[in-house]
Formats: sequence, C-alpha cells, structure tokens
Amino acid sequence: MTRMYKEYYERISKRWREKPNGSLLLSGIDNGLRGFVASLYFILLIWLVLNQSPLLLRAILVPLVTFVVVSVWRATINWKRPYEVHDINLLIKKDTQGKSMPSRHMASATIIACTLLWVATITNNTLVWVLELFASLSCVAIAYVRIVGGVHFPRDIAVGAITAIVFALVGFWAI
Repeated sequence: MTRMYKEYYERISKRWREKPNGSLLLSGIDNGLRGFVASLYFILLIWLVLNQSPLLLRAILVPLVTFVVVSVWRATINWKRPYEVHDINLLIKKDTQGKSMPSRHMASATIIACTLLWVATITNNTLVWVLELFASLSCVAIAYVRIVGGVHFPRDIAVGAITAIVFALVGFWAI
C-alpha cells in the first residue's frame, strides 16, 4: 500500500515538482485560496449586515459550529498525514503531526460555499450567486492543491467536504 500511494503521489505531483519554484507556487496558491474563500465569506457577512438580513445569525453559527466540530474531531482521531506515513517529497511544506482527517481547509471552504448557496437560494441575489460560484470553484481547487501538495490524503478531503455538506443540510435546510 505504501508503494502504491507513493507512486500515485509521484504521478499527480510530477508536473509541479518539475517546474522551477513549483513548490513555492503551489504553496502560494494554497495560501491565496484560503484568503480568497475567507474574503468571499466576509463579503457575504457584510452584505447580510447591510441588508439587515435575518439570515445573518445562521450564516455565522452553522460555519462556526462546523469549524469547531471538525477541529475537535480531527484532533481526537489524530490520523497521520501522507508525509508521515509515506516517504514522499511534499510540495507544501508542513510540519504538523497528525490531524489529517478530516481536512479543515476543505470543510471550511465547503461550509462557506454551502452558506453562500443557502443565502443565494433564499435571496436570489446576483452578487451572492457569483460569490457562491467562486466559492464552489475554490473548493475544487483546494481539494486538488491539498492532495497534490502532499498534506492530505484524498479521503481527508472527501470527509471534510462531506462533513460540511451534512452540517449545511442540517443547519440550513433541516432546522
């Protein structure tokens, strides 16, 4: 299994490893995506405040609860990261031990995209729909970057996204 994952990782990261400064570029994209998605969320919150929307409280609480639960869950199970388990040359330099699953980056981006989707569905506002589109595309990019960067297994990304979707379904549509 170790050899299979190492070969898989070598294959998916090859293009980045061959680029001059590929690791630096991928790390920059990773950091940029995190800031970009957070910015989309803050724009939404400002828009909700300016419009005195009754959706504001839930738009804050559901992502907050998701973030806290994912943080506690991953610290509790404390699964190892790919670079701890396999001898890989990771592209995103990280020295964190454990706390790999679920991916908090993925869960956070996904719950933000779901929050935007919920608000867009209710308000049918063009700005919110555009923000939601950018957030959803960013989720795909984050999934790619975190796996290719070597800091998460695909299962970490999948569980992070699924967890956020479940919290969104419960927090936005079931309650």
